[in-house]
This record gives sequence, structure tokens and C-alpha cells, in this order.
Amino acid sequence: MSNYDGSRLSVYSHASTTRSTRTLGTHSRGFSLKSTRVPWYQKPLVQNAFYTDLASGAWHITFYTLFLSMWSGLTAVFDIYVLEEAKPGSSHTGYYLFSFDFVYVGNHHVRNLLLMSALLTVFGSLALFVTSCIILDALRLEKETGFKSWLVTMGIFTPWRIVAWVYASIVNDMIFAYHI
Repeated sequence: MSNYDGSRLSVYSHASTTRSTRTLGTHSRGFSLKSTRVPWYQKPLVQNAFYTDLASGAWHITFYTLFLSMWSGLTAVFDIYVLEEAKPGSSHTGYYLFSFDFVYVGNHHVRNLLLMSALLTVFGSLALFVTSCIILDALRLEKETGFKSWLVTMGIFTPWRIVAWVYASIVNDMIFAYHI
């Protein structure tokens, strides 16, 4: 019979003496390994970070906002063009690349709001482009003060674009939304 038979055959202990002295020592404050397990609802949703390097993630987001500002500006300029071409009372004779039948030509107040929305989007996209260029320089020089203008611009531009997109999709009835 070995020296550990008493511990192995004990009614009160199922762990080895090495483990029990390790987990119940003075540093563990009486916590066992079972009590330190994290419940499933407290575990993180994403086990590995998408961007472990914060600087590379910031560079990618900045280039995304540069693309976003250019795309939003171009689509807003196109909206201004088609709203101006299809204003009530205008007639189109000749050959065009596309038909203006899809442009809103109803109430002039709604058309003016769509035009104002496109104009504000052009100005917002210009502001976003400038602040994205500023943040590129701030990321290169590691100046935190360069981030403030970008954060304010994105904080205003993002909700504005959501509201403008919802409004335009309601009044323009994009792709006959009631059939979807």
C-alpha cells in the first residue's frame, strides 16, 4: 500500500494532494478551478479580434471613409443632375443615355426636399473627405487631436445619410418597395 492511499480513498477528497494544495493555497483565496470558470453568457462573442493591431484597423477604416465620401458625393451629384433634368414642366427631346421616368416628379415640395438632401450630402461628403485626409496625416504622425474632426463629421454624416436614404426610398418608391 502506498503513502497516498488515504487521500485516494478518502470520502472527502477526490483531488490529488498536489492539486488541492495548489488551488487552495494562500494565493488562491479559497477559489477552486470550478469557481473560476467563466459562464457561457460572459464569454466574448468574438474569440479573436479582427484587428489586433489598432493602427492597421484605423488605416482601413480611414480608406473606407475616403471611398464612402467619394461614392456619396458622386451619387449626390447624380441625384442633383437627374432632379434638375426631370423638374416639373420640362420636356426631353433627343437621345439620352437613360430615361428620366424613374425620377420623382410629383409634389414640388418633396422634390425640393430631395434636392436639398442631395446638396447637403455633397457638402457632407466634402467635409468627410477633408477630415479623412486629416486623419490620414494624424495616423501617420500619431496625433490624437486630428481624430476629433473626423469623429464629429462621421457622427453627423452617418445618421444624416440614414435619414436621407429612408426618406428617398419612401418618396421615390425604389423598385416598387410595396411588392417586396
